[in-house]
Amino acid sequence: MTNHLHLLANCENENLSEIIRDLKKHTSKKIIETIITEPESRKEWMLNLFSFEASNIQGIRTFNLDSE
Repeated sequence: MTNHLHLLANCENENLSEIIRDLKKHTSKKIIETIITEPESRKEWMLNLFSFEASNIQGIRTFNLDSE
């Protein structure tokens, strides 16, 4: 499947939750950037969905990819 990933991670010297937070932040920015710049037939649908999810979360201004 191309819509998710599994990550096994271990951290000895840093806080693992901070590393995962930074990974998610970086990855989500790159995903949005790619959707905007690359040809994608579902571009408008995805950006509208991510924007709608962000509107329901305080502190998120533009897009949210973590819709659970």
